[in-house]
Amino acid sequence: MKKFLWLACILLSFVSGAFSRHVSVPIELGRHGEILLHVKVNGHDAVLLLDTGASFSLITTRIGGNLATMPAVSIVEGHTSQTLHIAKGSLNLGSGDVDTAFVVTDLNPTQTAALGVKKLDGLLGMRDLSAFKSVQIDFKHKVVELED
Repeated sequence: MKKFLWLACILLSFVSGAFSRHVSVPIELGRHGEILLHVKVNGHDAVLLLDTGASFSLITTRIGGNLATMPAVSIVEGHTSQTLHIAKGSLNLGSGDVDTAFVVTDLNPTQTAALGVKKLDGLLGMRDLSAFKSVQIDFKHKVVELED
């Protein structure tokens, strides 16, 4: 009977999520407190800005240029236009690769320079963050804690 209760407790813990995956992603802070995550995108080291205001994740053409893309939307400002593309790729936050979709475009160098960032490869948006049950920022240890 004790063995059965012990087994039942383990199974209940597993079903309730007690064995959920926990990942710590290293961060650095930008000049104005922006949170920069060190991740892998399609197997390449990348620095992404944690952007809870962005619906989707975005990567630069430097990282996503070799991915098959499809046009999503054209933006026209004055006499210039830019077409944003969508690409399927992989994102690794330290817990293995996750297939996702990225907006692929070039970031404005003036904007990235204003952040005081030497290299910025894109944004990590809510579509990918919301896949986790818990997202906690630990400023003291300079990590973002993610839990499924």
